[in-house]
Amino acid sequence: MDIVELRKLEDELHRQALECILKTVEVSNSPDYPPSVIEYQLQTHYTMDWIRKQMQSRHFIVTLIEGKVVGTGSLDGDEIKAVFVDPSYQRRGVGRAMMEELEGYARTMGLKEVTLKSSITAYDFYQRLDYRLVEKLSEEFQGDRVVTYLMKKRL
Repeated sequence: MDIVELRKLEDELHRQALECILKTVEVSNSPDYPPSVIEYQLQTHYTMDWIRKQMQSRHFIVTLIEGKVVGTGSLDGDEIKAVFVDPSYQRRGVGRAMMEELEGYARTMGLKEVTLKSSITAYDFYQRLDYRLVEKLSEEFQGDRVVTYLMKKRL
């Protein structure tokens, strides 16, 4: 694996973090979700305003390789959210390193368990990290059925 730097998201990295998220949604999530859902995420949901707002309310980290943001993740209370790894860097340990960092931070906050909502795309990844299925969720969104998985892990 390349040399990875994990650090708290800072203002100068907002744009890179957003680009990483958008690329991941477009490339990695597109095969698993309807076009209307992907388009909503790319055009409406994940924006600079969204990322700035999340940075204020969560412990939000980025993963850098050679100064480039290649992953994002956050802890909001006891829930891990916004975990994205640039498709060019998937299966290289970036996601695992980021999850270990977020879980470690959760432990320092006194948490004994964390939850997350997994996409179809990331479900197997989280299972390999010992997250267990709590409930399969199916919601109507943008006129389509969207599946996510509520998962948890004891720390």
